[in-house]
Amino acid sequence: MWMFSKQQRFYFSFTSLICAFMVLRGETFVCNGVQYALRDETPRGIVAVKCLTNIMHDVVLPREINGYPLVGIGEMAFDDCAAVHSLTLPDTVRFVGYRAFSGSGITNIFLPSGITNIGFSAFLHCKELTHIKMPDTVSIISSHMFLGCTKLTTVIIGANVREIEEDAFFLCGKLAEFAFPDRLDTIGQTAFGGAGLSSIVLPESVTNIGFAAFGACTNLKQDSTSMFQQKQPTIKNQVLTWSRDLTKDSRDPPFFKPAVPEGGPQAL
Repeated sequence: MWMFSKQQRFYFSFTSLICAFMVLRGETFVCNGVQYALRDETPRGIVAVKCLTNIMHDVVLPREINGYPLVGIGEMAFDDCAAVHSLTLPDTVRFVGYRAFSGSGITNIFLPSGITNIGFSAFLHCKELTHIKMPDTVSIISSHMFLGCTKLTTVIIGANVREIEEDAFFLCGKLAEFAFPDRLDTIGQTAFGGAGLSSIVLPESVTNIGFAAFGACTNLKQDSTSMFQQKQPTIKNQVLTWSRDLTKDSRDPPFFKPAVPEGGPQAL
């Protein structure tokens, strides 16, 4: 279980006190360079919706502001915030939105226990991110979550993860090892396409593996049958082999077009 240090607890309390003097203007307000908005839905509280400055490096978000707990990080809240290097979320946060940190400069982030939902593409193209630990309360690694995180070397995911969706670790070339949880059921298509995995050992719980889930993993020295502890699940063709060209690189990687909700991304 993650524990906050004395310095972090003090920072949370101090920041909450400073922000308590903020005056609400309509339904949004600004505190320490981050814009927040009130949320009427459950869970009730505030959501960080936009990073308004590019001079912050080590960001510790407050537990509450004006008596409202911080319950979520909105869609694209820290998108392209290249100056943000580390980010600590309080234990009140319950969800992280679509592309919340995509393209940011974070090298590490603290995700507290209690988060149950992390939106797709949340860490898309975080090219400085090196390691991350997912809380046990997360059950799905959403599609494109870590796509293009080219420096990512260490991922610890919770024991309750049951599904890794498509392109979740696509083009994570430095990801050499990955411990698949015992309750994992499904691995989506191209989930680890182009990753740096050197070996794969899947638990017996896996029942479905999508097309080219481990395609173009050039460091892998095994065939598809040696990945399974005992029974072989339902697998699509070309689980390991794949002919797509992975040499290109862009803001939107080859063969990937992120879906945008109708009406555009909404912060709440």
